[in-house]
Amino acid sequence: MSPDTRFMSRLCAAVLCAALAAAAGCTKEDDEDPPPPDNPAASLLWSASTLTDQIAGNSVVVLDCRTTAYNTNGTTYIPYDVEHITGSYWFDFNLFGDPYVTNQAGITSRLQELGITTSTRICLYDAGIANPQGKVFYNLERQGCTDVHILDGGFSVWKTAGGLTSTTATTLPTASVFTPVIDDTCHYTLTEMKTAYDAVAGGDTSYALIDYREAPLYWGQTICPDAVRHGRMPNANLLAWQDYFDSSTSLFKTKSELETLTTGAGGSSSKTNVLICNKGWRTGIAYFVLRHMGWPKSQIRHYVGGIREWAAQTPATYPMVTEGCYNRGVSMPPATSASRRLAGCSAQIGNTVYCIGGYTANTTGGVHSALVQAYDIAADTWTDLTSMPEAMAFSAAAAVGTNIYVFGGLDSTNTVRSTVYVFDTTAAAGLGAWDNGLVETALPAARFSFAATAVGSTIYLGGGLTSTTTTLAANYSDTFYAYNTVSHTYNTTLPVLPGSHGRRCHAFTADGTNVYLVGGFWYDELAPGGGNACKKDLDDFYVLDTTSPTAWTALATMPGKVAGHGAVVVTGTPNRIFVPGAWCMLGTKADVYQYNIATNTWVTKLKNTRSAMIGWPRYWYFLGASGTDIAVIGGYSAGTGNILTTPNAGTTHYNQTYVYDLTNTFDN
Repeated sequence: MSPDTRFMSRLCAAVLCAALAAAAGCTKEDDEDPPPPDNPAASLLWSASTLTDQIAGNSVVVLDCRTTAYNTNGTTYIPYDVEHITGSYWFDFNLFGDPYVTNQAGITSRLQELGITTSTRICLYDAGIANPQGKVFYNLERQGCTDVHILDGGFSVWKTAGGLTSTTATTLPTASVFTPVIDDTCHYTLTEMKTAYDAVAGGDTSYALIDYREAPLYWGQTICPDAVRHGRMPNANLLAWQDYFDSSTSLFKTKSELETLTTGAGGSSSKTNVLICNKGWRTGIAYFVLRHMGWPKSQIRHYVGGIREWAAQTPATYPMVTEGCYNRGVSMPPATSASRRLAGCSAQIGNTVYCIGGYTANTTGGVHSALVQAYDIAADTWTDLTSMPEAMAFSAAAAVGTNIYVFGGLDSTNTVRSTVYVFDTTAAAGLGAWDNGLVETALPAARFSFAATAVGSTIYLGGGLTSTTTTLAANYSDTFYAYNTVSHTYNTTLPVLPGSHGRRCHAFTADGTNVYLVGGFWYDELAPGGGNACKKDLDDFYVLDTTSPTAWTALATMPGKVAGHGAVVVTGTPNRIFVPGAWCMLGTKADVYQYNIATNTWVTKLKNTRSAMIGWPRYWYFLGASGTDIAVIGGYSAGTGNILTTPNAGTTHYNQTYVYDLTNTFDN
């Protein structure tokens, strides 16, 4: 419908209404003068119809704020280049910094290139329920722009309404002279945020602190990758930014609904409303909504630095709280890429987890490590101990008394070893000392990528790879041994691992009598299709009674397939086994599986994109438990091109420590 046609339709409707009113006996004297007609363009939130009218009248500059998207093959693209509203321009919201503006010259240049001045009428659109449009809206107002609007529902609603689209970039207009008039009256610095926080903490009710992040971030259930601490500011109320949208239509909710949500979070048009998120994206939407509702601009304060900035300050002065579900502990030292470790082995004595060997990350790839470090779960402290006699990865370890036994592994030449080293944790004033690898009896056969656990003075171990050729089924071992640390002998007559095949990347754990076998990975070279079709990750779970070790007994199947994981028994009411994270053919996991020993049942705990227990999806980590706390340390998350026995470098190697509190409110 053209603008002229639309105008005539509206005129006819008005005439018809007047005629109906006259027929009903209404006269001008019967009522007050009618209010002036609504001006949709005066609203900060525009419908597709309003934008259509404004475009037809050449009254607006339309900016596409959509962020980079991803093809199914992983490559990126800018949605604007694929299709956009006819006549619109792409606007890179990253110009406004992350979170603070650092390139004012670049912003000014782009706005001039688009023919924009502070009085230009501007309409922003995004994909729909998205926050870059809010970031742009806030920052344009901060630059002094006085006539900025957002298209309700974004590009998808525009298309559904039949709006015109194009695949060709709009020709740039005549450049303008943009003179920014920076308005920071709604902008809170860290100092101003601290003043408001202290006022609320002291009982001042004239402020409303509103946290617009998703609930798992607010509660501390998931970890904010932008912040060194997790959780929320005390006295800040939760209102997830997506709640301002109708999820079924991508439209903003009605003004009355928006106001109900905001007042429910403690906001008020008569208070100073402080808007908080990670770093000023989500709060851009919140800022727009409060402006759209008509709340005084003088009552809105946008804390751009967000939790990322707040969390980087001194904890005692800039506190944060969680619901006690986990703590982000001290990371493995040193504070360089050399601290990122994976595929080592760990054993526990008391509250201390000993993290031994593995690979460290550098700029060219994984490097075998001889590092030995001790993490005290209760104290959240690290101690560097005496290094191994040689660097080793994919070994298996178990503790007996104050000694730690390390079996086999891959040495720095990728030779599969059968050596057994013993680490006396009490020697050298607590720094520990290693034997020379000649005291204990070597493994009956060399192996790596296997597991071990102790029951009393006996260590049970088995499975793994006997060769670095991982595509040959014969290299996957099913042998299971018991090593007597007193007599230095192996019992090789125990039942082999169940399942009629060998396995690697599995886990053993014990509860004082029973040994539990958890998942793993094997290779069926006879499987049709070859390649990945031959890789078989497992969800099986077995137990062996060490008082009568005649056969493995199958227990309840796990909720999912796992490999490269650890497993730990936590005693209590009830006794439970926890399996955090894992690798599987479907991808690296952040799920946490919990097994109830008494009822033989599994549940999945904290199933989020980033689980509270392990921070990010990972495997090949170090693991320990103390009381009601479980510590998950370091590890690896596979990326494109990663080879199982030769890890790539980069951010897929981890050094963080996450301590999960089993008494948390989310453990249900």
